[in-house]
Amino acid sequence: GFPGIPLAVMFPKVRFVLCDSVGKKTIVAKGVSEALGLVNVEVVNARAESLPETFNYVVSRAVTALDNFYPWVRGKYTGNIFYLKGGDFSEELCHMMRMAGLRPGSVRTWKIQDWVNDPIFEDKYVIDIP
Repeated sequence: GFPGIPLAVMFPKVRFVLCDSVGKKTIVAKGVSEALGLVNVEVVNARAESLPETFNYVVSRAVTALDNFYPWVRGKYTGNIFYLKGGDFSEELCHMMRMAGLRPGSVRTWKIQDWVNDPIFEDKYVIDIP
């Protein structure tokens, strides 16, 4: 559901496929998207690496370390990965970049608190991975 449902509300002309391997979460996401009348949302109960489709972008909150997540979605997108992460992720980011063969400077990070001035977002970031 998060961040897919809020994004689907904000961008009604964009198609969103919400993927989760936990059935309870997909049931809730489907119910919320239907209750909101979101015709641009498809909810799939599956692991990301099992999806046969290729997507423009991958948006995910921190479900695992970046070096675990990247292989799951490698080859499944044509744009970028936008990964929501908190805390100190510098070591796992460096490891993922080496593993993926990404050059220094190709991955960007933004502090969410720069956009939303709330203490809850103090150590939360969006990581933009090509």
